Formats: sequence, C-alpha cells, structure tokens
Amino acid sequence: MKGIDEVGLVAHVDSGMAGSSSLKRGAAVPRKKMSTETVSPEEIENTRMLGARNVAELLRASERVTQAHAAACMGVHPSTISRNVASLQELMPTLASIGLQLSPVGAMVVDPHELTALESMALKYLETRQQQRIKGISI
Repeated sequence: MKGIDEVGLVAHVDSGMAGSSSLKRGAAVPRKKMSTETVSPEEIENTRMLGARNVAELLRASERVTQAHAAACMGVHPSTISRNVASLQELMPTLASIGLQLSPVGAMVVDPHELTALESMALKYLETRQQQRIKGISI
C-alpha cells in the first residue's frame, strides 16, 4: 500500500503487522519540482567562492587536530573522521548556497548591520578627534 507523507514522498506502507507501518529501504520516491528561479552569474560565482572558502576552512581545521584526537573526542574510529571530512567537503557548496559559512570556534562573526554601526561610531570618533586636533585640544 502506498502513502504520501508530509514532505511529499511516496512511501510503501508495510501492512504486515496490524497498526504498524514502516518505510522500506529505497521505497521512498521524491517528487521532483523543476526550479524556475533564475540566478545571476554573480550569485553563482559568490556561492562557488563561499563554498571554496568553506572547504578551505574545513581543511585548515582538520589539519590542526589529529584524526586520532578527533575520533577520541567523538568516541569513534579514526577512519570515521576521514570519511566525515570527505563527506563534509561535498556539503560545503550546499551550505554556501543556503547562505551558511564555517568559522573557527574562536572567530568573531559580525552581522553587516553591526559592522555598519561600528563604522559609523568609529567615523564619529575620528571626526571629533580631528576637530579637536585642529582646535589644539588634546585628549
């Protein structure tokens, strides 16, 4: 018996046990919708560049820690770390396409609005300081 779940997947429902259903491996068939959204060449290039930066950051981070140490922290075999890093590399363009980027734990990420506010405050400070110097007042 087939059923449609909330996300539009067609699933085969196993009626072997009363009141139970299970999704059989490979039985879900996604409904494909063609995208009609156009994306500018600039946006495509920005996404590609952000994906490349994400991959570079991932590789830098993975070089700072041994696979054995990362595996011990996670309680897995070191080969799992190697596979995970490879899988993550493949996901970086996807993260970029939805507007996400990687940053190290110690990095400070600043919102563009916060940066604009900081620049505005710095400009006011520098203008005031310059005016005081012109008038001969020292701070």
